[in-house]
Order: sequence, then structure tokens, then C-alpha cells
Amino acid sequence: MTMENMKTNADGYLVNGSGEKIVFFVCDPAKNFLCDKTMCRASAGGEDEGEIGFCSSTPEPAFRKEGTRPFYKRLNSDGYFGREYIEEVTEP
Repeated sequence: MTMENMKTNADGYLVNGSGEKIVFFVCDPAKNFLCDKTMCRASAGGEDEGEIGFCSSTPEPAFRKEGTRPFYKRLNSDGYFGREYIEEVTEP
């Protein structure tokens, strides 16, 4: 998925070309072989929202950092995308 395929819907969520909300994951740069890491927040020392760097997430579950929760990105009133975490359902 490329940035060109993403857009913001009326509720502020990043969606794909079909209008479905995109699920994001905290990226593990060591797993993500597709990224050139030019905007990677991990190179600044972490993926926390306050770290310098643009990108800390991926829509690819294979590149997910272990122990992190999935989330949607939603444009907030301050004009930037925040995280809205998704509750994961686990099978018994």
C-alpha cells in the first residue's frame, strides 16, 4: 500500500481506495525490509509519539513490533493523525 492509495474520510480516519479504515501497527524496522527508512522515527531512538521523525507505523502485520496493539490513524482537532487503538479479540 502506498501513500497515494490512502485518503482521509469524513470522520478523519485514513482509509484505502475502497473507503475501509486502514489498520496500522507499530513498525519494527528490523523486520521491515520494504522500507528505505528515510523518515523512520526509530532512527531517532523510539516510536513514541513525541520522538522526532515522521514514520513509526506500517499497515503490514508482518512488520509489527512484538507486544504492540493495532490502531487506526485519525486526524484530530490539532491537525495531525493520532492513534485510535483497536481491541484485539483472542480465541479461547
